[in-house]
Amino acid sequence: MKKEVEHEAILFVGEDPESAELLKRLAPSMRERIRIVNVNGLRGWLYVEYGTSRTPLLVTESRVVTGLQEILDFLGESLRDF
Repeated sequence: MKKEVEHEAILFVGEDPESAELLKRLAPSMRERIRIVNVNGLRGWLYVEYGTSRTPLLVTESRVVTGLQEILDFLGESLRDF
């Protein structure tokens, strides 16, 4: 039986250019730590749950970060703790 990996964050992505660019730039080691969810069809739920339907959207235990550059900055600052 395969053990389920415990992810440290959830990355919601759409079909927008920022989501595509983030997925290209996300290192394989980070992909193992982040669950990636395609939100097509879930944008209404995203807005209700997190107050925005903008993607990409990164959710951690303590933060919600939106936008390509903001997420890259957050991951860069948080790599030692994340």
